[in-house]
Amino acid sequence: MKIFFLLLLLLLAGPNVAVAKNVTLAEDAATYTLANGIVTARVNKHSADMVSLRYHGLELLGNSSGHSYGYWSHSPRVADETDRVTIDPVRNGGERAEVSIKGTAAGRTAVDVEIRYALGRDDSGIYTYSIFSHSTNFPATQIGEARFAVKLNPDVFDFLSIDSQRQRLMPKPEDWDNGTELNLKEARRMTTGVYKGEVEHKYDYSAIQFDIPAFGWSGTKSGVGLWFINPSIEYLSGGATKVELTGHLDDNEGGAPTLLNYWRGSHYGSSYCAIGAGEEWSKVIGPFFIYCNAGPTPQAMWCNALAQAKNEAAA
Repeated sequence: MKIFFLLLLLLLAGPNVAVAKNVTLAEDAATYTLANGIVTARVNKHSADMVSLRYHGLELLGNSSGHSYGYWSHSPRVADETDRVTIDPVRNGGERAEVSIKGTAAGRTAVDVEIRYALGRDDSGIYTYSIFSHSTNFPATQIGEARFAVKLNPDVFDFLSIDSQRQRLMPKPEDWDNGTELNLKEARRMTTGVYKGEVEHKYDYSAIQFDIPAFGWSGTKSGVGLWFINPSIEYLSGGATKVELTGHLDDNEGGAPTLLNYWRGSHYGSSYCAIGAGEEWSKVIGPFFIYCNAGPTPQAMWCNALAQAKNEAAA
């Protein structure tokens, strides 16, 4: 009887079987490592890429195609960058850690770019946000297409959930590689796998961003999910009816499972960001939550992510 009640408690505990611990922050010459007993994230000090995210003993990020791992499309690495600890868990009893990598204005976009990652004691995932700033001595500029993206481990993830209409076991990366390119590089006809003869096209997964509070990938075999959750979508450019890309197989060779959070999307029009010469301007992008969970089915994990999105919005 005791064993029965123990198993019942574990089921009711939700997706995080791991026990939360105090947050720790470690660093070496190249990376920061944030951990709390549930997830462990490693961040490159120069590029601000999240080069590792581990959950339930699995590496969730992948390097099989295109720009690997997790990354902001505007990197501090284009200029002199500095890194620092903005919240030290040693000073708050292990409650929270945060790190920052900042690059000064250079290159085609005359703005300073600061990228931050934060982890709390009970967080089943990691928060990220960025701060763009333009000083009065900077020239006129504009910000083009901008997003945060993750390339995921194909050994862990095979099922994409965007909304109630699009819940799908996806073609395998090798099916993408074997496919026949059609009238544009993003579209291929599958020649192998369960979708042989069908066309795979990343734009099929576009959505109105206001309508998808949680979207992501899960694994039918691994029982693990990774989701983007926007607690607030006010920072997204383009208004309440803005349509953008969400998730798909990477269109590079290797076809990694990909997830996108577009804050300045040029697809489908309706967003523009121009900054005048001498204009003092700043914008905080995010924060949003890279949420990790576990469950018996992709549908169960998606429903759990939607519930978590409500908690994040309330907080």
